Amino acid sequence: MPTASPSSDLFALQNSLASLSALLASLQGALHTAPESPRPPQLANPPNPLALLSDAAALLKAQTTKLSLLLLNKPFSVREVTHIVSTLSKSIIPALLSVVELLHPSTYTVAVNEHVRGTLGIISRELLRLLKCVPTVPGPDAPAVAEAAPLASTGVLWEQCDELVSVGEIGVRGVVDKGVRGYGELLDDAIAEIEEWDPDGESDEDEDEGGDNQKGEATVATPTASDEEALEKGVRSLRLSAPHALKARVLKFLRILRLFYPALRKRRIETYPNITRTSTKDDMLPPPQQVRRLDELVGFAKQFSEETDELAGALYAHESEEVESKLRALAVESKQCASLMETDWKGQEDEFCTWLRTWQDRVGGSLTI
Repeated sequence: MPTASPSSDLFALQNSLASLSALLASLQGALHTAPESPRPPQLANPPNPLALLSDAAALLKAQTTKLSLLLLNKPFSVREVTHIVSTLSKSIIPALLSVVELLHPSTYTVAVNEHVRGTLGIISRELLRLLKCVPTVPGPDAPAVAEAAPLASTGVLWEQCDELVSVGEIGVRGVVDKGVRGYGELLDDAIAEIEEWDPDGESDEDEDEGGDNQKGEATVATPTASDEEALEKGVRSLRLSAPHALKARVLKFLRILRLFYPALRKRRIETYPNITRTSTKDDMLPPPQQVRRLDELVGFAKQFSEETDELAGALYAHESEEVESKLRALAVESKQCASLMETDWKGQEDEFCTWLRTWQDRVGGSLTI
């Protein structure tokens, strides 16, 4: 049987690269297209998209690892690289395109859909960069491959593929919980920065001698009623300047608002019916109102974090009216959020409702000092 010539091998490689690049362009286009209303499945038994996502991501990691090694080793193996590129074109990238269509937010939440889309966007960009390292001209005329180029892209691809495999393992609930935890950590960071900020620009020594004494208060992560009373007495006795008093009010409010995050995670997200890569068809049909409600709760977690940054910016700029306006807006939004959390996923009241009422009262009470 005659063997293929080097020129025909390179021609096959060029065609495979062109096909894969076109598929990746289609994937990027799908990722930037808003999800449409879910269409009836074209298959009688469509696959679990989280299982398809995990499997495709694991295969993608394996194939890109092989491709990177082939690019770095000499002599360059045209046929082996062509086989890898063809595998990506014929099975792995089409599978990821199917995931984009099947992983509809009406079932899997907007939070999961956006997370997967964002990760696939990084993967498609890095894979295109890696493909640019593939020589497509023969022998000595081929440009040298800088070792750092394929290694850098491969490292990013490994990380993002592992993330998608994890999505299938931890499921909808795990992805949502991870996101809410991240928003809570951002709010923690904002609180810590405000605690360290001196409205009057005084030195640490001046603060120790008669400033607003925020260092002692900074240790209060989850204030109790007695902590709040102590803070109020301290504010009165020290006769804080207007900027220091405003800072104290902001901190008091944000420390109470911060309690929302662990409560949401423990009482609502951890009790949400999970969908993972092993879920059956019946498990993957949560009521639409539950999915919308979970997305709304995640939206509040993100909104509180983002608006806290804006609040801090207004505080640092000494825009007291803007600070007051943002505090009132956050208080209104916290009430709306509390109304979403007041029943469990079956619509029943639980012991968490008592905590919610107390939390809401303290949010409102924290606006005055």
